[in-house]
Amino acid sequence: MTIKEISEKLGLSKSTVSICLAGRESDPRFCIKPEKARMVREFARKNGYVPNLAARRLRSRSMEPPVGLLFSRRTGIEKSLPSLREAMDILEQHDREYVTMGYKERKMSDSLALLKSMNVRDVIIFGTLLEPCPIHHADAGVIQDAESERLVNEWHRDWAVCRELGRDLTLYATDYRFPAPADGGRENMYRMGINHQEMMIDVLNKVKAAGKGPVAVSRWIGIEYTLVPELIADESLILEVSFEGNRFEEGRRQGRKLLELRRKHPFRTVFFGNDFLAAGVIAEFIEQGIRVPEDIGVIGFGNDEAAEYFRVPLTSVKCGARDHTREIVEAAMGMRELPETVVFPYELICRESFKLS
Repeated sequence: MTIKEISEKLGLSKSTVSICLAGRESDPRFCIKPEKARMVREFARKNGYVPNLAARRLRSRSMEPPVGLLFSRRTGIEKSLPSLREAMDILEQHDREYVTMGYKERKMSDSLALLKSMNVRDVIIFGTLLEPCPIHHADAGVIQDAESERLVNEWHRDWAVCRELGRDLTLYATDYRFPAPADGGRENMYRMGINHQEMMIDVLNKVKAAGKGPVAVSRWIGIEYTLVPELIADESLILEVSFEGNRFEEGRRQGRKLLELRRKHPFRTVFFGNDFLAAGVIAEFIEQGIRVPEDIGVIGFGNDEAAEYFRVPLTSVKCGARDHTREIVEAAMGMRELPETVVFPYELICRESFKLS
């Protein structure tokens, strides 16, 4: 249904219908009663009218551009969903348009370029973000074979394009992997996140103080073996995890691998960087007759909404991004200022899967 058809059905002028559909009836220039405007909008909704936002934007260059909401496919939308949902709610409260989009690993520049083509100027990124740096993140660029060389080169090329887009797009990274590159990294970026190395050392020392080592961990930052070396008995207990596909199934696969490793290196605690992977590990342990936490304790990361409802309620690290979603969104809308670097607090939320005492 078009505006012309609505006007003919209701016996109103096209301009009156257009004003009502745009929510501008309160403008003193038009003198349209609120009940008439509501009637027009309700009629349009029931009859399937959809406004042409692209045409509206062309007619009114004064409209504010939409905010981009970009989430990492690799990290998984399930980790970002609470913050993403809250960001949408806040933007809708302020009648601000937004565009939600996922990006593939080493392909973020493609998504940023597409958002730029849609007139987006501010982009909030949900999910772990790491910038290449041969000094601070040398482990992330290690080349071992032809395939790893291809992946590393793709990553660097992608970030080179991301940096070129810096003049036109402002990024708000809500789960940034510190430290920033030695050369300063991409311009026009607000870097926010926890200090992962500090967090891992803190959690591992809590495990050590509770007498619940050795520990098996998923690979996070590449230097896990050096953090609290007496807790990680062998480098084989640093597991490479795939974030492709179903996280629960990957957790089950990792659980089977862990039980094989346990025959040679009897660990007492597992610390995985994703709550849903940890849930799969717990399920596999229980089905194989392993008690959680009596035989092996399990710790996750992210404190997902579902964590307390897993098969065994999951002990998890709560990081601060979700608690600061409103400030981040308001900064992207130009309603407040943010420091260029924000280090969020974190907290170990203890449940049944691992207890300090």
